[in-house]
Amino acid sequence: MNLTTFLAAWGALVSTAVAAWTISRDIRDRAKLQLDVMIGNIIQAGQQSDDFLLITITNVGRRPVVVKNWALHYKKQEGQREWGIIIPEGLPRLLREGEYHMEHTPELERLTDGVTGISVFDSAGREWKVTKKQLESVVEDARRALLEKKKLQVKSSGPGN
Repeated sequence: MNLTTFLAAWGALVSTAVAAWTISRDIRDRAKLQLDVMIGNIIQAGQQSDDFLLITITNVGRRPVVVKNWALHYKKQEGQREWGIIIPEGLPRLLREGEYHMEHTPELERLTDGVTGISVFDSAGREWKVTKKQLESVVEDARRALLEKKKLQVKSSGPGN
């Protein structure tokens, strides 16, 4: 093997590696949101509130994202809308890389009315969805919280009170 052949092979190898790196970097260099949902309380000034559906929206991508709103998605049924838009308190909001934003709603009953998804929408029109596993877990937690709330209401309105 002479020097010319070696340099040609070396140049082809290096340029292929650089091209692969550039493509890989460009694929990762985009907006990406991570959504986490849970049922929880909000504690302010030492006072605990009722249960809320809480959602944390985190930008885990490399590009900034403007988050517009979030919504509950329902099965298509006669007399019911397909989307239940949650009125946000702090949206729209620009999330840079690594930043997060939390929203909440007290509408736990709506979670037990056949919700098929929880989504967040950005200014580019993209829909980001909560995973099915998280959705199933939060719907079950909402059912338990509502059942517990009913038990407490019955107990407080029972005889002797």
